[in-house]
Amino acid sequence: MNKDQNNTQRMIKVVLSLCIENLATVNTNAPFLAAMNELSALSEDIDVIHTKQTANNKGVTATKKHLQLELVNTGLGISGALFAYATRNNNQTLQEKMKFSRSKLTSGPQARFISYVTSILNEAKAHVAHFEEIALSENQLNHFEEKINEYKVIYSKPREVAVNETKETKNLAAKIEQAKEILKNQMDKLALQFKVSSPTFFSAYQQARKIEDRGNHLPKKGNDSPAQ
Repeated sequence: MNKDQNNTQRMIKVVLSLCIENLATVNTNAPFLAAMNELSALSEDIDVIHTKQTANNKGVTATKKHLQLELVNTGLGISGALFAYATRNNNQTLQEKMKFSRSKLTSGPQARFISYVTSILNEAKAHVAHFEEIALSENQLNHFEEKINEYKVIYSKPREVAVNETKETKNLAAKIEQAKEILKNQMDKLALQFKVSSPTFFSAYQQARKIEDRGNHLPKKGNDSPAQ
């Protein structure tokens, strides 16, 4: 939800809150009440979409961070065992390949991280015959491989989330436009009937319809202002 949409939703909730507080007055105008109920349903839909968007992004990020930490710790353990084995056997090539640190693994793009942990896995597989001497086990390696594959799936999730978010963003924009249409072409017009019968409510409604820009702390001017 962008800044303008957030400000609009905030204004909608102020309008709905005012109407609920003055339900006795609102009930005297059936078309206005029906429009208010329709606006309330749209406002709830907007909240649901926004919450879903936020939850999707946070969920993917949290899962990826957790998996990455586990892969770093396991990867350093395996590469360290292979490096020690290479040192004992004067295998300089393997030593160079297994020179990994936490900062080396975690710095740089995600594709490089996947490449690093995969290279550790492959080197370990290549020395499976010496696992007893290296102090590694096939179960440990299998678990490491499973987590790498999980991470690869999570790594592709942001692209899926982006696609879904585009759909949700369009849906959100459509809902907000529907809400603005109800306010401008129904409730604002019907509210004029309260100007004589309930001037206090009418005045409060006009004030509630002003979109407050939280960045400037000033009412936003535009085409959404209620009729005078």
